[in-house]
Amino acid sequence: MAFWEKANREQLIFLARVANAAERFDEMRKLVKVLVEKVVPEGSGETDLTVDERNLVATAYKNATGACRSARRTIEFIMGEEAKDPELKKTGEDYLALIEKELEAICLEILQLLTDRLLHVNKGKEGADYDEVRAYYLKMAADYHRYLAESKPEAEHKDKAAEYYKQGIEIAKKTLPVTHPVRLGVALNYAVCLYEILKKTKEACELLESTSNEA
Repeated sequence: MAFWEKANREQLIFLARVANAAERFDEMRKLVKVLVEKVVPEGSGETDLTVDERNLVATAYKNATGACRSARRTIEFIMGEEAKDPELKKTGEDYLALIEKELEAICLEILQLLTDRLLHVNKGKEGADYDEVRAYYLKMAADYHRYLAESKPEAEHKDKAAEYYKQGIEIAKKTLPVTHPVRLGVALNYAVCLYEILKKTKEACELLESTSNEA
């Protein structure tokens, strides 16, 4: 058991900030996971993270997955350029599979936190503040399903990503201004999903154009 698992809320926030500054993102991810589990009871939706805590969670998982996604792109490029020998290609594929397994574990970890805890926050509550948080968490869930869909051919993650993006846009449009960062962020990332994952080029361009015109 890591020493921080017994830390209180204030201590976890402090340690997460220190880990972020030190670029110890794997430890930062573990710290914010404990923080979410302490602050937001499973399935209740009655308590939520502060804006600062929410940003720490987003930063931790974005950096952790970002490193894996970047490594995957680099390995794929090098294999395409240099791995002409079948044995070398197989070695490269094994290494790529290791990176993808690591990425999958991180994505599934944050998705479990979202589905078990964070996506229950503010359910049934009305108002811009509640809608902002709901849309923010829905976008996060969609993003990590999209990251999984980049390397997994199964339709599950593609469908889940599209479903969460759609829900996020619907909620954001209820009360958030057209220039609100969360509303714009959901629309932009959904367009990326439509274009890169679902291969719906026309719909992606139409969404971007309508969002831009509205803003």
